[in-house]
Amino acid sequence: MKEMYDPDLEKSGLGEDGRSSAEFVIAPKEIEPHGKVFCLVLRAREKNPRTLKWQEKIEFPGGRRLAGEDSGAARSREFSAEAGHKQLPLKLTACGDVHMRVKKGDADKGGGLHVQKFSSISFEGDLRTEELIEPDGTILFPPVYMEARTIINDPRTKREHRIAMIKLLAMIANNEEVAGVKIAPNAYEAVAYEYRDVLSRKPQGEK
Repeated sequence: MKEMYDPDLEKSGLGEDGRSSAEFVIAPKEIEPHGKVFCLVLRAREKNPRTLKWQEKIEFPGGRRLAGEDSGAARSREFSAEAGHKQLPLKLTACGDVHMRVKKGDADKGGGLHVQKFSSISFEGDLRTEELIEPDGTILFPPVYMEARTIINDPRTKREHRIAMIKLLAMIANNEEVAGVKIAPNAYEAVAYEYRDVLSRKPQGEK
């Protein structure tokens, strides 16, 4: 198990506008005519700061921006650090907006407002195959491709990541061209049919 260099330790908290922000990436496999969608996720084992018990979570790769860093640089750096083989750079070849949420920032991270952005991407490069351990003891398992319904229904998936997954499915089902997503002919209709149960309900927390 390798210790992970975590640039979070160097981040300065809030920007000049009183906001902090985090960039997350959704990297789907090419969507075949059967309509099933598989996306790259991270599984981690971390200690709950309130209960001090170990728990598992599922989320898309990403993290907070450094002071003065733009969205593109943050996406590339975080994705490479968390998912890249030996934390080597992964090249992002396409990127498109999927979901954004503004919420109150954590008090222990400076408060203010915190912006979470989710983008669809395609990339080139080798993925990590070993476990990583962060400075706080969190264990990052190797990234894996997981089917969209599993991501949405698994209780370990973080809430905002679940909503982002549903929004990406809705974009594809509505025949929208989604940057970073390769879709086989007629797969749009197949996605709409395969995930009709998911798309018939609004994500939790959405109005």
